[in-house]
Amino acid sequence: MHPSLNISNLARLPPSLRTRAIAAASGADLETLALVEDLEEIPSEQLPLLLPVFYACLDPAPISKIPANFDLFGWDGIKPYILQAYSSLNGIENLGLWGFIPPSACVELWDRIWPWIQFLEEYHECLTIGGCPRYAGFMSLICYLNGEASQLIHSTPGLYVVVGRAWRYAITESKEGALLDVSFLLQRWFQKTDWNPATFEELILGAGGTWMDLALVVVSHIKHVLPKPDSSVTNETGLHLVTILCIVAGDCGQDATFQNALLSCGIVTALTTAVRALCRSTMDVALKLQALFSTLVDEISSFSPTIWLPEALRAGLLEIMFTSQHRDSRSRVSISRHSPRHLHDRDAAAIFGDPALLARWQNLLTLVESRLSILARHDTEPSMVKACDNIECAKILPKQEFKRCGGCLNRYYCSKTCQANDWRRGEQRQTCGDFSLARIGYSHVSPRDRTFLCALTRHDYIIREEELTERQLLFIQQHPGEIPYIMFDFDGGTCEIEIGSLKDIMQLHLMKAWEGNEKGLRRSLVWAFPLRFGTHEAPVPLPRKEFDNT
Repeated sequence: MHPSLNISNLARLPPSLRTRAIAAASGADLETLALVEDLEEIPSEQLPLLLPVFYACLDPAPISKIPANFDLFGWDGIKPYILQAYSSLNGIENLGLWGFIPPSACVELWDRIWPWIQFLEEYHECLTIGGCPRYAGFMSLICYLNGEASQLIHSTPGLYVVVGRAWRYAITESKEGALLDVSFLLQRWFQKTDWNPATFEELILGAGGTWMDLALVVVSHIKHVLPKPDSSVTNETGLHLVTILCIVAGDCGQDATFQNALLSCGIVTALTTAVRALCRSTMDVALKLQALFSTLVDEISSFSPTIWLPEALRAGLLEIMFTSQHRDSRSRVSISRHSPRHLHDRDAAAIFGDPALLARWQNLLTLVESRLSILARHDTEPSMVKACDNIECAKILPKQEFKRCGGCLNRYYCSKTCQANDWRRGEQRQTCGDFSLARIGYSHVSPRDRTFLCALTRHDYIIREEELTERQLLFIQQHPGEIPYIMFDFDGGTCEIEIGSLKDIMQLHLMKAWEGNEKGLRRSLVWAFPLRFGTHEAPVPLPRKEFDNT
């Protein structure tokens, strides 16, 4: 027996508290209940010494006698056992949450806790004490014990029946704490390698007994956490969403029956609404958003578009695909790589019915097909040529023959010598750091996405070059002395062009100098370099030593 569970620890309590503790450990149910109610008033140094009381009260031996006593004496014959069991479970839960239970004692505690949970669940209809928050207490207690006893708990037969019932209870009764505990347990256990179809069967049984019951709980969970597009997102939201992803996108025995049940319960609308709420949030939920959006794409694109597409569009699918917070550009297109191909041979008007939805879908098809053709041309066009960014070299070669700087990912060199020279005598020492910091800020944008965005920008620049030139000249006339920039805005789907001023960002300058050699020959060299502005700072030129050799 673990030392913290030994009944001899009661001898170290003050006399008055020791008398109460011994009475409770001997089976006095009312004394046990009173002791639990007074825990907050007991000095913290004495609380660990009360653990043997609750451990002793949970001796599973009386469980076998309770049904017979109930038959002979009714509720009065078993009330002391039930009251003491609930009180002791509550007492252990509180001591655990307050940090007064050694983790190494959890295995022995579980051996006594589980038989009582199982019994109270089996006979809950006739044994539940009015108003007792059974499931909330069970989940909180199991969450605490999920340390050294995790493997033992996880492999306990019938556990997920209780978890499934607690899950349904937490959603139906809007018990936020219990729902968060269920999410924690499901996420934690889904990561284990022995999660299997048998475990899923237990969860289904607890949720109601059918795949439809489980699907209803899953969809209700999403709606409870993020019911509206403008629902607030908290740190706890991520825990809930990861649990949903494990259930919906997991590979644990779900079949087409479950997927169809999810669709019937409104998984498409629920997921779409949840993603819209995430898109509008200012919290750092990029990873959760990406995972949830991918699940949405996989979920709805695996079924006939006549089933999911109108529902997704009504729930705001287009807003997700073109929102500025969602930057996975290729996944915006991936949902439509399948859809147009399926819908071209169908009567779109019959699918949507609503003219407004039909118009939105046709606009989406047009845009997606245009984007895909741009990407296809970009992927197959001849290799571009570049000049070495070491201006002392400036050799022109096909792009694939250059090596890119691993820091800024912005400059290309034909050799290590050119890279070193540009670092010593060019602007790379300054600009590499600036670009590296900017790259860290946008590290969530993958290289493939950057390539795609560059292809779109290059395409719009080429086809609108005349317009851009005219607008730049007009800007220069209206803002003399200011350097214009071009903003290619794809937030709304189609590209909008904005001309702005760099005066509050940077000034770009050129420096021309000459270089001589030992033979007395000289040549002119030109460097481009930015002077950056802070909010209240004057331009700061580059250090003089950068040009000592020029």
